[in-house]
Amino acid sequence: MLKVCGHVRAEDAVESRRLGVDMIGVVGVRGSPRYVPPGELPRFRAAAGEFFYVVDYDSVDSILEVGRISGAVQVHRLMSEHEMRRLGGSGLRVLALVPASDEGAEYIRLVRRHGLTPLIHSVRGGLDPGDLARFGDISDSGISGGIGPDNLGSFLGTGALFVDVARGSESAPGVKDWGKVRALLGILKGGITA
Repeated sequence: MLKVCGHVRAEDAVESRRLGVDMIGVVGVRGSPRYVPPGELPRFRAAAGEFFYVVDYDSVDSILEVGRISGAVQVHRLMSEHEMRRLGGSGLRVLALVPASDEGAEYIRLVRRHGLTPLIHSVRGGLDPGDLARFGDISDSGISGGIGPDNLGSFLGTGALFVDVARGSESAPGVKDWGKVRALLGILKGGITA
């Protein structure tokens, strides 16, 4: 499955859906060149249906509030067990960032225990398939960090549930390159190597 993140225009999220992208991501992290303020979420939801709103909020109540609008959230920071328990019991689809590190290999157990979906993310700016060995079976997890059409083929044998791509689907921050999105879909759905 493919998650394309960093949509800044609702019409681009609609186009991603039309092309067959499985999951849509919209960034709510202030300071990101792909930032979309919470006030825009109803427009995205009306146009493209449920999507993952990526947040780094300190308040679980704030995460739940935007999650009820978007339908799903991606928490882009480490969480306490109390926070995971609240989010896991919320009924929302929740992606939890897990660093691709030894610390992350311990943290992922907590994420799974609380019913959240792990998203293993590079700590170096670019994920390497070798980074995933410490996690064992990742058939319940997504992977992200520096993945694009040029290197996606090397991740096909990892067993990940989905691949999350932002920069690898763009010509500039927030500007989707539909040729790249089609290439990513072709590689994932057809097993074609880049």
